[in-house]
Amino acid sequence: MVVRPLAFSLFALAPAQALAQSLDVRSEWTLDVAPIPPESDTASSSVERTCANHSNLHACEGEEGHYTAIRIVPPTTPFSVKGVTYFLTEGVPDPTEPFVCDSASAHDVFLFVADANQPPPADPVEEFRVTVPADPATGDVRRIDLVLPHAIGVGPGEALYVAVEMVGAPSGCRDGHASCLFTCDTQGLNSFWSNSAAPEYPWKALADFGIESDPVATMWGFYGVP
Repeated sequence: MVVRPLAFSLFALAPAQALAQSLDVRSEWTLDVAPIPPESDTASSSVERTCANHSNLHACEGEEGHYTAIRIVPPTTPFSVKGVTYFLTEGVPDPTEPFVCDSASAHDVFLFVADANQPPPADPVEEFRVTVPADPATGDVRRIDLVLPHAIGVGPGEALYVAVEMVGAPSGCRDGHASCLFTCDTQGLNSFWSNSAAPEYPWKALADFGIESDPVATMWGFYGVP
């Protein structure tokens, strides 16, 4: 996998409004960069709101269908997750290279709960999985909102993991199209690469590959058990 700088301007947006309580998958394109909502007792993010530098993450040749698992630690426990949001990018990051971020494709995403202080398990118990349908690009950022049919409980010492399938695998990481996760330049310690398209997954932190970035994902819900 590889990270690239973004090809459009950056500024924060207001936090999203609460979504419906029923099962829902929403895909929305915008011309602006994704927001990083403030931490609260009902919402949490994979990165700090103060993140100033952004880039994107995509698969390379031989990594088609691998997953990026984004770790989100709840603001307090026990915590019940009602929904998650993550962001993809579109466009040409570097006009000198024949690579295109093409994030309109359908892709799978699954959620699981695991230890907040260890790499994810090789065969995680999936709490929820869905195929996000294709959505033709009309902007630079694709925001995906998933509202769960029932809350997922996260206990002390645990975190929610959002595992996003990486579609496309450009030759030599430079020539071709691939989906791109919107990332924040951090330490690469809150996100993990599956190194496989199916379990058992030999997860490795992005930092282990020298990538000092984490994809931006948020979760929202309520304090207490489901």
